[in-house]
Amino acid sequence: MNAKLFFKTIALATVLAGCASSNVEYSPFSLSYATPDELEKRQSPVPLIPGDSSGNIDFKLQYPSGTKDDGMITSYLDKNSNFKNKYFSKYTDTNNTEWIRISLNASDQGKSQNGSSVRVELAQISRWALQGTHSFTYTFFGNCSNVSEAKFTVGQFLASKLPNTNGKPTDRPLCRIEVEQGKIVAKIRNYYEADKVDKINGDPIKIELGKWIPSQETTIKIQTEDKKLTIFRDGEKKGSVSFTAKVCSDERNYFKAGIYYQNKDSPQIFTEIFLKNLIIE
Repeated sequence: MNAKLFFKTIALATVLAGCASSNVEYSPFSLSYATPDELEKRQSPVPLIPGDSSGNIDFKLQYPSGTKDDGMITSYLDKNSNFKNKYFSKYTDTNNTEWIRISLNASDQGKSQNGSSVRVELAQISRWALQGTHSFTYTFFGNCSNVSEAKFTVGQFLASKLPNTNGKPTDRPLCRIEVEQGKIVAKIRNYYEADKVDKINGDPIKIELGKWIPSQETTIKIQTEDKKLTIFRDGEKKGSVSFTAKVCSDERNYFKAGIYYQNKDSPQIFTEIFLKNLIIE
């Protein structure tokens, strides 16, 4: 079986499996970015991104430059802008529900200095500390050319400027929501040492969130109450973790959502994630 036929077979099987388990309208599936003509017909999803108390967009968009040496590009989105590109556009389903469409090929070029693979993410601009109660809620569904192997982060929150082994402060994740080989998993780390000792009992703490069916809508809520983290899927509490005493409660944190590949050895994966109802409280 040649590669083109193989990927088409996977795509068809994924669509059929999703349609059997969900009444969500499955999005148009492709194995490549939008052509210039197709992109021209698409619309900007910027109006779907939540704003701050003044109505200003509270997220910036980060995406690959397309070349290995130029790293990531950051676009600060204005509520009146019509920004879109091959990574970032709007999708309207047959029920006239509007989604933020994020597309990414794992073999694309350009990543951040601290990143291990390519990503397209909406990153919160404002910063908050663990004191009090904070939450990030969003609904998503997706497409993927290889569900059984793909590993990617679809939502997370990070602590700003934590100490690293090289002496330079680095933003590092305290919680990731990952699609991992057909499952959704929350991975939590208690960062607490300057020498990058970032694991408790050897591995990140995991909270299993259930199966990922690409065409099925899933709602995730990441909630912090002071230093207690709780994860919900579709309104159901899945687990809680309390951060260690050495995780600073006044550290500055922020949320992200999108696609951040964790595959180091499987670059031939194309994924689209569709987001709606991003809510920060």
